[in-house]
Amino acid sequence: MNTPHLTGCFLTTLVALLPACQIADNGEDTPGQVNEQKYLESSLKIAHTLKGRSDGKGYDLVFVADGFTQDEMVHFNEAVNNYRTFSEQYESVFAGQQNAWNIHLIQIPSNESGVDEPQTGTLKDTAFDSSFECEWVDRIICVNQEKVLDVVSEHFPQYDTILVLANSTRNGGASLGNNIITSSMNPNLNNIIIHELGHDLANLGDEYTYGGVNLPATEPSQPNLTLNNDADSVKWKHWFEDENASPINIYEGGNYFQSGVWRPTENSVMRTLGQPFEAVNLEAWSLALYKHSGTYYQALPDTGSVNQTGPEQQFEIELALGHELQTIEWRVNDVLVQTIPPNLLTVSDQNQSYVVQANIVDNSQVIRKDNRQVSQDTLTWWVSLD
Repeated sequence: MNTPHLTGCFLTTLVALLPACQIADNGEDTPGQVNEQKYLESSLKIAHTLKGRSDGKGYDLVFVADGFTQDEMVHFNEAVNNYRTFSEQYESVFAGQQNAWNIHLIQIPSNESGVDEPQTGTLKDTAFDSSFECEWVDRIICVNQEKVLDVVSEHFPQYDTILVLANSTRNGGASLGNNIITSSMNPNLNNIIIHELGHDLANLGDEYTYGGVNLPATEPSQPNLTLNNDADSVKWKHWFEDENASPINIYEGGNYFQSGVWRPTENSVMRTLGQPFEAVNLEAWSLALYKHSGTYYQALPDTGSVNQTGPEQQFEIELALGHELQTIEWRVNDVLVQTIPPNLLTVSDQNQSYVVQANIVDNSQVIRKDNRQVSQDTLTWWVSLD
């Protein structure tokens, strides 16, 4: 098993689990009751998609329940739904990025409620063998990774990150490798997920300054950590003159060390739970989403060579993130054309072959440097007439 990565800011204060949904029985189903019934019906399914798609396009986050009996599974569902709402509001740009996210649930009831706690002799019969005190550290929660990967691969083989929620109010969790994160049901759960996705999705490093053993010998690959404190060449220098960005500078401390490593802001979500991402980290997060989802999911016609058989021809693009954060610039024979809706172009009254181009660009204002050009694309159709 890979060495777990400790989540840096687990808190010791915990709250009770959310109450279960209650459905009144008055002989008639109101719309609200129908919705609740559908919610409970979906909560009984072993695996289902809460939002998004299941075709491998976009970023696939799979929540896995462990230590929940069938009667307790509603708490797991509520936790996932709470995270969904929380994540859409965490940063202003996140609401516009939701089209790139797919959230799935796997909920196999456990025979017993809870999590193993070996030091007290507490052992529970659960679906994925969640256990505290892994690697001799009280708060690390390990699972049977083979079981988790087998089940997730069966239902959602396109997964990107797996989050196992362990049914305990005790403080704990870890990043275990193999794209598996664990967490207990503690009050900082939503903030922990955001922080850990900063690692898994955006390759962001921890910016806090405790627990280090040896300074890195080479420049860190993480976009928010560096051994270079030269303002003229530091990796995030392209943000220094942006008046709209929060203060970006070179702050000493990060990657578990108080000195010798630098970070771009005084504080961020990668240093303290609940803090904003800040510009450098948000740029890395957004670029990573484009890397996973691409700029678009589908374009029609789906081939570059088109034989137009009627009086008009349509061109349509399904954007990966959506119109709020992406712009399409349409051109016909290199002449700019305005379209409504912006993802659909209809060409008519052509008397000879023509060329259509669609330039897709990000307009979120959170990306300043895109070396790999993952946030932009150009589609071209060569159209011949019958």
